[in-house]
Amino acid sequence: MTDNKTPTAADLDAIYGARFFTGYDLGDRRPALTIVKVSVEELRSKESTDKKFVLHFEESTKVLALNKTNTRALVKVLGNVPAKWIGAVIQLHADHEITFGGKPSLRLEVVVTSEGELIKADADISFA
Repeated sequence: MTDNKTPTAADLDAIYGARFFTGYDLGDRRPALTIVKVSVEELRSKESTDKKFVLHFEESTKVLALNKTNTRALVKVLGNVPAKWIGAVIQLHADHEITFGGKPSLRLEVVVTSEGELIKADADISFA
């Protein structure tokens, strides 16, 4: 931050350090991210505490908590053994049409499997 300047979203993130990806993080970008770890964490919302799968990436310190839609997308292409997701490349994007709590939802597509098979040949891949 500089004097006489209104703080930006980047300033906010630098100060408070959001751990999870959000639709606001991405804007119109569609970064490609390589899965290096899959964990299960208990995450709290206003209503409850739920166990979620969480993806960790080579290109980012931010992680992605999976909702049911994104979990199904991974299982459809990579199978239901999370250990086999490691090494796969996903492309993450914000869906501004579907919001939760006023925030754009996050969607993912598998671009390359953990075995190196190209799934989405027309992907415009730029790593985060």
